[in-house]
Amino acid sequence: MPVPVSQRACKVAPLHHAAEQRGPTSPADVRRLSPYNFRMPSSNTLSATPRPKLLVSVRNMHEAIQVADSGVDVIDFKEPKEGALAPVSPKIWHDAAAALSHHQLSAALGEKEDAASIAPEIPSTFRYAKVGPSGVRSRDCLRDLWDSVELPPGVELVPVSYADHLPANCLAPADVLETVITTGQKRLLLDTFVKSGESLTDHVPVEQLAALVQTAHQAGIWLALAGSIRLSQVTRLHRLGVTPDCWGVRGDICRPAFGEGVRRTGTIHARLLQAWVDAFKPSCDALTTAGSESRGPR
Repeated sequence: MPVPVSQRACKVAPLHHAAEQRGPTSPADVRRLSPYNFRMPSSNTLSATPRPKLLVSVRNMHEAIQVADSGVDVIDFKEPKEGALAPVSPKIWHDAAAALSHHQLSAALGEKEDAASIAPEIPSTFRYAKVGPSGVRSRDCLRDLWDSVELPPGVELVPVSYADHLPANCLAPADVLETVITTGQKRLLLDTFVKSGESLTDHVPVEQLAALVQTAHQAGIWLALAGSIRLSQVTRLHRLGVTPDCWGVRGDICRPAFGEGVRRTGTIHARLLQAWVDAFKPSCDALTTAGSESRGPR
C-alpha cells in the first residue's frame, strides 16, 4: 500500500505563499519539451484533425441525466461551489453508476490527500478520476501524489495541471506535462484553479498552448483542455491549431442563479448545452466556422 503523501519527505506548500514559484510557462519550457517549433496549421491540417470529445461537468443527478440525454461524450461530476476540482458526494457517484452505466463517467477527486482518501469509493464503472496538484511544487511530490491515489480497476487517473499555477502554488503546465510523460501516465487535463472569469488563454498564450498540445500528442498523451472556456474560443483555438483530444465545459452552458453573477455555480441551460453538443457533432463545421456569443463564464 502506498505511503500517504503527507508522511513522505515532500513538503506540500500552503496555497497563499507562491512568491518563489516560477512565472507563467515560458517559451524555454516549451522548447525544452518539444523538439520542433510550432507552426500555424494549414486548412488541410485542420480538416484532417480528429474531432475532439466533449466533457461536461455536472453537480447532481438532475444535471447528469439532462447532459446524458443531450449526447455528451463524457459526464464529469464535481461541485463548482467548493473549488476547481471539488468532489460531489460519493452517493451521487453510485447513483450515476447505476443510472448511467452506458455513459463515460468522470469524477473530480479534489487536491492532495483528499483525493487519496476518497479514491477507493469511486464505482468501477467510472472511466476517469481527476486529481489536482495545488500546493505540490516538485516533480517528486507530484509523482508521489499520483501514486497515492488507489483507483478501482478500470478507472483511469487523469492528472490535472493548472494554467494559473501561481495562485495554486504548484508546478507550471510544462513541468506537469513532462512529469506525466516521464512517469508513464497517459492523460492530462489543463484547467484553471481560480474561477474568477479568466479563461485558460488568459494564463497560457495561444502559441504555447498549441506547443503543449503538440508535445503531448507527440508523446502519446491524451490531453483535455478546460478553464472558463467559451465555445467561440474553442472555435478560434481550433483554427489556430490548438486541437486537444477533449474539451471540458461548465460555465458557458450555465445560467447564474438569481442574484448571483457566477455562471458555473448556476444551473445548466438546455439551449447553451445544445449549442456545444451541436458544435461537436461530426456532421457540423462549427468548430471551424462559428462559436457562442456569450460572455466569459465563471
